[in-house]
Amino acid sequence: MPGPPPPPPVILKTIVVSPDKLSLEPGFSSQLTATGSYSDGSTKDVTNSASWSSSNAAIAAVSSGGSVSPKSVGVTTVEAASGSVSGSANVTVIPVGHFVKNTGLYTQFERRGWLSEFWSGEVIQNWNQFDSLVGSTVSQEVSLQLDKMKAMGVNTITFELRTADPTVTAIFQPPDCNLNQATGFQFPQPTATELANAPVFFDMVQSKGMKVWLRLVNTHMEQQPPTNSQTWLGAILGAIGRHPALDLILFEGNSHLVTVNGSPACGIPAEPPLWLGPGSVPANYIQWAIRFAISQGVLPQKLSAEAIVGDYFLENSPPAGSDAATPLR
Repeated sequence: MPGPPPPPPVILKTIVVSPDKLSLEPGFSSQLTATGSYSDGSTKDVTNSASWSSSNAAIAAVSSGGSVSPKSVGVTTVEAASGSVSGSANVTVIPVGHFVKNTGLYTQFERRGWLSEFWSGEVIQNWNQFDSLVGSTVSQEVSLQLDKMKAMGVNTITFELRTADPTVTAIFQPPDCNLNQATGFQFPQPTATELANAPVFFDMVQSKGMKVWLRLVNTHMEQQPPTNSQTWLGAILGAIGRHPALDLILFEGNSHLVTVNGSPACGIPAEPPLWLGPGSVPANYIQWAIRFAISQGVLPQKLSAEAIVGDYFLENSPPAGSDAATPLR
């Protein structure tokens, strides 16, 4: 008696590529997978056994294992095939920086051939001056470097201005704690040159399709009433506070003199030490500065403080010092 007929051969019916729509930026690869469906209802991962191809490898190439490498902006179709059965995905390569609203760099413009310059205040102060070292004006050099940043996908720069002293004795040593004028704008009254050149610098940034996060670093937070701080901030905000290239203002700094391990020290011109608590000198200054900027017409959503917060003194035994409202442990 003849036996039962053999089962029909299992045939690959379809291939599904996942994801079926993919958006990538140049420099960022992504993996596609291929899943085969068979006549017996089963499925199987065929990513490594399928033949992969791209309809336009100049836009995005695909490896034998389904890894997609974007090359240039455009649209292509990536296909996975086995015999006469195939599946595909649409791959769109988009400009760098599309996925991240603010693709930024903390920026100090380079004075080529020099170890540390240009400092940020120096950029504004010497904007129209010819620099023999780089062979162009400072503004031309800044323009060139902004173009290079833009080509990398940067659309936001962080730029710092400190409360700089008009005359400098021992730089950043107590009790004077002088900050060199090259690091920012003169305190308490910025110079006419600084205020005239600042909006021109912002105009250039805007012309490149970029924006600025501006760090305003005040090492005189303890002064009460804040007359000098109001003079300094008011002048800067009057010059560029409503400039369309200004995306964010970060109020930073510290008191002019602080106590460290019982000895006087200069307040560090960096993130405000908000770990000292809500009643501390830095916290009170930040609250005042934000309210003052709003009174000058700056939008609240453009105001913040780049700060490190936390229970710092829980693991560091020295008392908080004169900047804190009460000693913290």
